[in-house]
Amino acid sequence: MMATLLLARGVPMMLGGDEMRRSQQGNNNAYCQDNPVSWYDWSFLKQNHALFEFVRNLITLRKRFPVLSEQRFYSESTIQWFGQNHQELPVWEAREGILGCVIDADPSNQVRLSVLFNASERAIHFRLPPSLHGNAWRLLISTSDTNSMAPKSSDQNTGEGHANTYVLDENSLSVLVDSCKLSDFEPFDNRDTEELS
Repeated sequence: MMATLLLARGVPMMLGGDEMRRSQQGNNNAYCQDNPVSWYDWSFLKQNHALFEFVRNLITLRKRFPVLSEQRFYSESTIQWFGQNHQELPVWEAREGILGCVIDADPSNQVRLSVLFNASERAIHFRLPPSLHGNAWRLLISTSDTNSMAPKSSDQNTGEGHANTYVLDENSLSVLVDSCKLSDFEPFDNRDTEELS
């Protein structure tokens, strides 16, 4: 859910502490409570450090690709939606929740992002459009493995040996990039998120 929120355009409506599972016990109006419901328990940060780092990397991803945080809706010329195969339209009413999109992330069409969603209970083989640059799509972030946030080639995960196929685990989301710029593949590091420290 955090990935969906931070990958959506506009201002992410987060509450301080969401990045470390500070839930306020479900109370969304705790400002008037001077008790543990509204207090920050900083031990949550240590307990949920993997989530904290994952959120930090999502914020870095938003900063690296400003197209994700623009203040206007996507148009048909900037986003293409598809189902399991990039050549098929999505089945919007399907219960499985299998959906993908390709976002033109650069006005010169040199960078594209693909966001893949799998709400089903099984792994899905997505067929991606061919790379514009003759490279394999590269994995940037995935909710199926929040401990491994370094970019890596998507063809390591295909299982079929085809560079345009990506296997997405059940109940997960992944973001891949097609770019000729090496900087788009650099691992996330603290230089990208200095102001978050």
